[in-house]
Amino acid sequence: MAIWDAWFRQKPYASAALRSGLFGRYTDTYKSDFQLRSWKQAVEAFEKGQNLAALEFLLGYLNDPIGQSVSWHHQNSTLHFEVVQGSQKLIGRADAFHIRVEAPLVHLLDNDLRLFRQLLEANFKFEYCRYAISELNQLVLTADLYLADAAPHKLYQAFRELALHADKQDDLLLSNFDTVESVTENLRAYYNEDICRVQYEYLHRQVAKLVDHIQSCGLDPEQHQGALAYMMLACMYRLDYLLKPEGANMDMVEQMRRHYFDEQAGGAPVLRNRALLQRLIAWTEQPFEVFCKSQYKVKHTFGLTTSENHDRFVGFVEGELHHMDWYLGRGYVPVALAVPEYIIGHCLFNFALPQPLRDLLHMYYEIAEADYFRLLGFEVVEFTDKQNRLQESKIRTAIAAIVEKYLPAYPHLNTRQLALDCSGGLALFAKSYLRALTLINFNR
Repeated sequence: MAIWDAWFRQKPYASAALRSGLFGRYTDTYKSDFQLRSWKQAVEAFEKGQNLAALEFLLGYLNDPIGQSVSWHHQNSTLHFEVVQGSQKLIGRADAFHIRVEAPLVHLLDNDLRLFRQLLEANFKFEYCRYAISELNQLVLTADLYLADAAPHKLYQAFRELALHADKQDDLLLSNFDTVESVTENLRAYYNEDICRVQYEYLHRQVAKLVDHIQSCGLDPEQHQGALAYMMLACMYRLDYLLKPEGANMDMVEQMRRHYFDEQAGGAPVLRNRALLQRLIAWTEQPFEVFCKSQYKVKHTFGLTTSENHDRFVGFVEGELHHMDWYLGRGYVPVALAVPEYIIGHCLFNFALPQPLRDLLHMYYEIAEADYFRLLGFEVVEFTDKQNRLQESKIRTAIAAIVEKYLPAYPHLNTRQLALDCSGGLALFAKSYLRALTLINFNR
């Protein structure tokens, strides 16, 4: 617990779900009242022709109230601002007519035709920004707009495009080209060696457990491709959420997912399964020092996840959950359990769900992966007894605590009649838990 005490400089909460930004992908969907007012003010100011004021209100909308990822100040008649996105910082300035924003990526040590060709091709894919070379011989990603044409929604999209690409490209350029060197300010707060060791060993245990289940489940991988897919995807999503890799390893996970779901690029299901397993194993083969380079904390302004409502979650659960019944009925419990765990991981990876639903999904990981949270130093609820039996009363108490937290914003939350199966093992519990979450009213 001392590890996280020192990190956060405050007493840990009983639930890690309450620690914003520690697990899972960042999302900018959850806006404060101040941010929402700032957006309204930005639109009103732009409609009145007060373009510089509109930009300043937009910066207030973008600023994460917890991470404080945006800053700005006036100097004479110019507005200067900075927007932090991961390991990158966007630097901008605007006067009454024009706005320019850029993100320095790398310093060019030599002319690299392969790099220049790649950048030129990428420029045609951007809508608002472009690669350029600065007077300091730095490769920058930049955008120029006239304020009179830059409505708040247009500026938002331009900043987002520039920020997300800059945050990804600096690490990729440094790892793929030896003709560049880093120029960016170090915005990364690396986890210490103790934390990285816990994460590294967890990665190895999870992938080893996956391989063991695949080899011992008794299912022919040629005939039961779906079973292997559920187990591997559940493992991939779980690792992404609980390890929260950044930089090169975050890109690696995205490539795993993209390659698996791209039928044209990945080929037949059996080939995609094989490739996904090879990539997961390759992750464990990283030396500890290389793994640690992708384990750090950064501030974000823009998220990657798509905002989705409860109905989208319900539809996904109903479309997938029944697939576990065949495996459960025939005793393939690890495969059956992988189905609800795939659903949970997929939703947390891809969707920005209502906040109480997000926390309730996270709580499943605290139940299923309690030892991992303890090793990280968190105080966790003892959801199981010494015989590893689920404790329904403690689970319901934790659910009630999450509901109480969000009840003012979600007044229709009611979890009193939830039907949970805590006596038949983790697979049956996960099934009943997801079904219960589909019945809760998450409307504001």
